[in-house]
Amino acid sequence: MGAASGLAPGQHATVQICARPATGRRLAKAHRAAATLRGSTTSQRPWGPLFDLLTPGRVGRPTSTSAYVAHPERAAEVKAILDKAREPQWETVIWYGLATDPTGGADSEADSHSDSAPDAARTAQPDQTRDRAVHPARSSRRAQRRRVRGLRRALRGRAHAIASAFALYAGHNYLRRARVRRPTLLLTRRWMRRGDLLSVTELAALAHLPWDEAVPGLIRAGAKAVPAPPLICAPGPQAKPLGVTDAGTRRRVAVGVADGRHHLHMLGATGSGKSTLMAQMILADAEAGRGVVVIDPKGDLIVDLLARLPEESASKVALFDPDERHGHPTLNVLQGPDAHLATDNLVGIFSRIYRDFWGPRTDDILRSACLTLWRHPDATLADIPRLLADSGYRARFTTRLRDPILADFWSWYDGLSPEARAHATGPVLNKLRAFLLRDFIRSTIGASASSVDLAQVLDGGMLLVRAPKGVLGADASSVFGSLVLAKVWETVSARARHGQTARADAALYVDEAHNFLTLPHGLSDLLAEARAYRLSVTLAHQDLAQLPRELREAISANARNKIYFAVSPEDARNLERHVAPNLSEHDLAHLGGFQAAARLIVDAAEAPAFTLRTQPLPHPIPGRARLIRRISRETFAHRASGETRSLPVDDPRIDSHPAHKTLDL
Repeated sequence: MGAASGLAPGQHATVQICARPATGRRLAKAHRAAATLRGSTTSQRPWGPLFDLLTPGRVGRPTSTSAYVAHPERAAEVKAILDKAREPQWETVIWYGLATDPTGGADSEADSHSDSAPDAARTAQPDQTRDRAVHPARSSRRAQRRRVRGLRRALRGRAHAIASAFALYAGHNYLRRARVRRPTLLLTRRWMRRGDLLSVTELAALAHLPWDEAVPGLIRAGAKAVPAPPLICAPGPQAKPLGVTDAGTRRRVAVGVADGRHHLHMLGATGSGKSTLMAQMILADAEAGRGVVVIDPKGDLIVDLLARLPEESASKVALFDPDERHGHPTLNVLQGPDAHLATDNLVGIFSRIYRDFWGPRTDDILRSACLTLWRHPDATLADIPRLLADSGYRARFTTRLRDPILADFWSWYDGLSPEARAHATGPVLNKLRAFLLRDFIRSTIGASASSVDLAQVLDGGMLLVRAPKGVLGADASSVFGSLVLAKVWETVSARARHGQTARADAALYVDEAHNFLTLPHGLSDLLAEARAYRLSVTLAHQDLAQLPRELREAISANARNKIYFAVSPEDARNLERHVAPNLSEHDLAHLGGFQAAARLIVDAAEAPAFTLRTQPLPHPIPGRARLIRRISRETFAHRASGETRSLPVDDPRIDSHPAHKTLDL
């Protein structure tokens, strides 16, 4: 590594050590040579017996003497040969080459050698001119030749340095240098005909793999690649693609639809490949006709999907997008068969998102208002501010209440002074107003009728919720996405009325899931029930610190499919137990781009962990996003009609405007 370090710009060096096990005739010949050395006699000249006949003296037979006695100076070499014969033998050849790309010229010089290759002819240089006259073109050619000669000398020096470095580790072997013909073809083919025999120890010394923490010019490998178990399935109608294996036989791998109901936890830093993998899985669901719900707080995932969805899915796509200015689908979050479930979800979402500014009185007021409005089918979340501020409007909802607890609450509320009422409702109204003053949210959840049937979505449709924080704000994005998630869960829970065979497979994908896991129900119970209702949940986020401890434990236990991209060292220590023993903490922290560690469920059992690489998305289809947006508007966009919801401006909680009598919500 040191000999090849410090290369100038445009200079390149490569070293290949090709080895294969020695077998057959070559190995037998080596063993016979070693056996001869083991039983060798002292050397005897061919004319020795003739001299014995002519000269007097005692004639004796040659004694069988070990080669160690005959050649004591070669004892170490003979011992090394005998020891080498006891080990497996490898045919080995070393190729090394250097090349440069001269700036401003088309020539590319190379100097390539081998330790067991024939000499090669050098690259021909331009012909020397006999004309001594000064000519600009000839002067340029002379300068070019001088530059080429200088580059060759520099490369030759580098080649000598590399060869000398190998000689240091040759041991008792002798490496013969030779020029090679067509070095580019030879180095790219990585093919050898015949090499020198080396033992494992000698081969390891020549390869000289570095074990130091820091080696100049060496890029350390990241996570080790682990092959996928044979039982991991391939993509198909009942399997969602994940990527391709990066160890062993290269093949595509997937997670089965049935195994996906054990839910998937996807973790990784920004830009590591989470959104790309989710997009691949969503496209597979769309092509198979499965119901899909996607909640995306950044927006890029849904933009990628719109440009690649199949055309036959266009009529099924309901799109919530604040950048869509021509009409939005509507979703009344107060509608539903169970008033208390809808109210618990809505109040729980607001209390968790605004936990630092939430108290028992705020909770009581919002809960009572939601339960009161739920009894009127046309009421929406946007009616709450007017319900609390306008006594005449409030009387329309409270006069005939049959629930005595709600009736007592409104009796207490009406008995408050205006100042006390303003003090009590201020925390509720300032949070609702910050949420409802956004045109997109008000037009989406402020309509009395829902244009999106979530039951049909789960039975084969598609709901795309694009809630970018940069457009809506962090709190509004979290509230809106959480409200949609709550309505999806209400619809999933309604599947309990149907048998198992009547429940179609559906999938819920939540990117940056920590922003939306604000439902009042325990996540463990939610994931367990979702599997029974044939809903697979994919939760993706960046690091474990984004989740409270109880959510981390619930996801760890109930999202049994795990896919981890590159994570922080702290998270790697916590996640290692899910992928051990095949992968370690170091591997999780050093995964490459678009490389992931996966531990999947196969037939309800955990399969060993392995590594994979995600595949890039297919190219966008020109005009597809525009087509889907248009069809979605025509199918799901709400046609606004009816009265405009407003707040009276004389209420002390509302800023008055000199040019208007009402403040529209």
